[in-house]
Amino acid sequence: MKPKQKSEVLKKNNVAIHIDAKLTLIQKKLINTLLLQAYEDLLLKDRHQIDYILLCEMIGYNSHDRKHIKEALKALTTTSIEWGVIDNNSNESWEIATMLSYAKLENGICTYGYAKELAERLYNPETYTRINLEVQRKISTSYAFSLYENCLKYLKVGSTGWWSIATFRKLIGINDGEYIQFKELNKFVIQKAIKEVNKSTDIVIACEFQKNGKTVVSLKFVVARNKQPLLVPIVDSDEITNSKAYALLMRYGISRVQAREWIINYNEEYLLEKLELTAHAKAAGKLKSVSGFLSKAIADNYTNAEVNEKKAISEAKKKRELKASLERKIERLRADILKIERANRHERGRIVEAHIATLTKEDEERLGVEYAASLTNEFNRADFLKKRWASVINEASIVLFIGARYGLEYPSSDDTARALELPTIPALNAEIGQLHGEIKKND
Repeated sequence: MKPKQKSEVLKKNNVAIHIDAKLTLIQKKLINTLLLQAYEDLLLKDRHQIDYILLCEMIGYNSHDRKHIKEALKALTTTSIEWGVIDNNSNESWEIATMLSYAKLENGICTYGYAKELAERLYNPETYTRINLEVQRKISTSYAFSLYENCLKYLKVGSTGWWSIATFRKLIGINDGEYIQFKELNKFVIQKAIKEVNKSTDIVIACEFQKNGKTVVSLKFVVARNKQPLLVPIVDSDEITNSKAYALLMRYGISRVQAREWIINYNEEYLLEKLELTAHAKAAGKLKSVSGFLSKAIADNYTNAEVNEKKAISEAKKKRELKASLERKIERLRADILKIERANRHERGRIVEAHIATLTKEDEERLGVEYAASLTNEFNRADFLKKRWASVINEASIVLFIGARYGLEYPSSDDTARALELPTIPALNAEIGQLHGEIKKND
């Protein structure tokens, strides 16, 4: 499976944003990244896949320990997601599902799925928030992440409106029993989250409080676009950022500017060859600087006989496997042709046998003499005189003779194919011809 990095801007269902608040930071980032990867096929497929290393790169997870990713995926398969919808007639409906219905890590690939109803909700939400995954990677705390998501959708109106403290705690994901005193809540959650959002994201926020006497009862956030450039510029999605070479260059720590320059100046096949060479050298423990070696390999056109040999062996193996697969298909098609032909012969023979059974003994004898006289081959005639109408050697000519003699109607091979729910013999032969062409092209 080839890693494919999607456009890094995700339109996310606001309902989902509200319900993911009590998840960990890794779990929240996984939700966005997995949804982004699956979005185009969300209603078409039950299972979606993403390269594990690419997944880690997209959520900013730099550890080689898979334990935290496994735990996060496990949590998402057991986390209940609730949402309600109120229609124009004020009728309310309530639904519940788990965030992920399935997840698997195997051979460097993460496979996952959504419940059908949740997939429909995520694909066709009533309102959207645009989340930039470049920003997502930079956020380091769960509270800041939740605050960013919940404020971002109010960017156009400039303010979240007033939230009660209870609503705020629920949206941000504060557990019962934590930060009971508002002084602690403000110091350790609100102000720290505001500072990180303003420093690391594409929006800036400020908080206002509403009091009842001396008690803060609600708060709101003023939201504006962050005009200061981030430490790492946010690059719009294009053909370059969606390429396999770009994703691999990011994996090796190459800057976005350098990666873009290489992709413009070299074709992708050339870069992928040097990336494969670098991976081989890295696995052999020969590199002090992966990015430095890669830069020299690209500039000086490094080659490696062992890598090229393995590549040639791999390509030859793929050709053999493809040829074997095509030949198996041809054999199955030929077997279908034989099945149609046998069934058609059997049906014609049955019709002949049924007609002969209606003849008197004298008529049958005269018919036999007449048929025997029509045979020019002595071997065929001798076989008929011995076995009469059961002669397999003469089966085809018997069918033709009796049919012409009495005007019998026989099913065509196309009729038999349709009865067996198979393509016609000409169609099967045409497909066999196409497969032979593929084999020849592959040789």
